[in-house]
This record gives sequence, C-alpha cells and structure tokens, in this order.
Amino acid sequence: MTIDEESNLLYVASARKLYVYSKEDELLLENALSFNVNAFSVLEDKLFVLRQELSIPQEEGFLNRASFYEINKSLDVVDTILVREVKLKSGSASDFPIKNYFSTVGLDHFVYVPDFGSQIILHDTLYKFKEKVLTPFLKLNFETKQVLDKGGMKKIQIYNVVNSLSYVLCEYYSESKYMIFIYEKESAIGFNLQKGVLDGNGNPVVLRPLDLGRDIFYFVQQSEYSDSETEEQNPMIGIVQLK
Repeated sequence: MTIDEESNLLYVASARKLYVYSKEDELLLENALSFNVNAFSVLEDKLFVLRQELSIPQEEGFLNRASFYEINKSLDVVDTILVREVKLKSGSASDFPIKNYFSTVGLDHFVYVPDFGSQIILHDTLYKFKEKVLTPFLKLNFETKQVLDKGGMKKIQIYNVVNSLSYVLCEYYSESKYMIFIYEKESAIGFNLQKGVLDGNGNPVVLRPLDLGRDIFYFVQQSEYSDSETEEQNPMIGIVQLK
C-alpha cells in the first residue's frame, strides 16, 4: 500500500492487480498487470512498480532480473527501467516477506533492491532515485567477508535498507542470526542489534518506516491471549520517533 499525497489517492497491490482508492475508501480503478508486483511506491508524483524475476533459465545457468515499471493514471505500464541483472550458476533463490525498499525524505527518494540468488557478490548499495535514474548514494561496508555455504546460501543476506532524515537502518541476516543495524548520521555511530530494538519491557521489536522525514517509525507486537477460546488476538502497534 502506498499513498500519492499530491492527489490523495491510495494505491493497493495484490499479486498482479493494482487498485486505486479515494481518501473516502471508494474504489476508483483497478487493473491487472502481466506480472506480479513485488513492491511499489510513488516517486516524483508517479507510480513505480518493482518486478523481481528469479531464476530465469539461460543457456548457461540462470538469471535474476529486477526492473521498475512506470504506471500511468490508467494503471497501464508506460516505461521500464532495468535495475539489475545477476547471472547465477544455480537456480535456487529465497525471498523475504517485508519489502521496505523505498525511502522518501522531503523531496528526495531512495531505493534499495536486494538480490536473493546464490551469488557471492553482496548488494549493499542504497540508491537515490531522480528523474528515473538510480545513482549510488550510500554503501554499507560489512567487515564480514561474504561467502556461500554448501547449499549455496549467502553468509550475509540484506533484506531492507531504509534511509530517514537522521538515520540509516539495515535489516539483514548474518551467520544464522537476524540483525538490525542502526546508523546515526550526525554522530557517525552505528549499532548492530540482534532481533531488533528493545522496547520498554525489554522485548526486541523491528522498526518499520512511517514518516522518514521526521525519523518516525512504527512497530507491531502480537498481544498474548488471556483466554484463547474467547478472545481474538489483536496486535499492538507502537509509534516511535528516534532522537
């Protein structure tokens, strides 16, 4: 889900379909694309959809391809931007359900596109998006050397990179551990946190982007049942501003 603040329209995606809603929750338009929507966002007042094609058979090995598709007001594709092509020996690939690939701070847009194939190169660059061109903006330098295990799985797998006004957050997997890296720009100090940031009760939570121009994030915690037979489990949503 993403919001076009200029037109006050809400865009929703489900598999191959795109939906447009008004601020009164009225369905205005829908359309089916010829491919699945992996992620999408409004960038420079235009809707862009990310398509990630995995393990495309080639004469020698396989290919992973990531592309942006510009979508017009009628929800039709009008332009394509190739982001990356990765050649692979093996067709194995993984995925991650949460896709925080887009960051907006003021008028600036940033994009991170992971690759989940069995390639030893670590894709650790955050890009700035301007006039449909991706320019390297920030590189995360991991001290641990990237290797593949016997099953072709990466030692380090980056899932998401989020850029806010004062912080950079990186969500990644390293040596069987789920990690969050938080970097404060002004002090140039970074913290590696296993499983997430600790809340007031000492429980780890994962921060998700809400208003990056003001360093505001949210997190979701599953509540515990008092009586699982009579009560419906409702998650607790917390909103925090990083200082």
